[in-house]
Amino acid sequence: MPGVNRPSALLNCARPRIVPVDVVEVRARVSGYLDRIHFSDGQIVKQGDLLFTIDKRPFQNTLDQARANLETAKSNVVFTQSDLARGQQLVRERTISEQIYEQRAQAFRNAQASVAANEAMVRQAELDLEYTELRAPITGRIGDRRVTQGNLVTGGAGGNTTLLATIVSIDPIRFEFTFDEGALLRYQRLASGSSEVGGLGGTAVRLKLLDETDFSHAGRMDFVDNV
Repeated sequence: MPGVNRPSALLNCARPRIVPVDVVEVRARVSGYLDRIHFSDGQIVKQGDLLFTIDKRPFQNTLDQARANLETAKSNVVFTQSDLARGQQLVRERTISEQIYEQRAQAFRNAQASVAANEAMVRQAELDLEYTELRAPITGRIGDRRVTQGNLVTGGAGGNTTLLATIVSIDPIRFEFTFDEGALLRYQRLASGSSEVGGLGGTAVRLKLLDETDFSHAGRMDFVDNV
């Protein structure tokens, strides 16, 4: 394929740099002491594999407390609802004033709001407990661990979180190369098959590694960057 061989010469001359398509820094979303490490440095990991475990006990305690508070709030709803129902009968009989009845109605509404707030706290506590297990977000090769077991890990969404490891994708792989303006114009014309300057995006290419003699690796040019 002539259209493939011409860009191959470009890649051969430019000595491309091999870079991963995806690079992910593994950082915790919650803070705590690192309890376990579940991989070996340089290992190939699959998306979803367990990498690190942060000590779960404080987060489990928080979840248990949140669930207990929720049960208390639900019990208060039952009580205030029953009290409000009794108040409806009493206010019709003019045994209690309208003001007392409104106070009972307000207490019932507050109890319902408390249940909603405690349900949100339970969901957050469950989420924090889930975040104590750090799993691989992509498939690729994981580098060396940056923190050893027993150290305090700083998590969250801020800029001071602890870097635990880095994962790079290995399939597919990307090649980056540079060339001067003259080479760019020349190969744009070659790729378009005319004297007009066109784009290189989508152009089929073949390349070889330094210890290979044939252009046996096929690929496609993604884009031409501005720098």
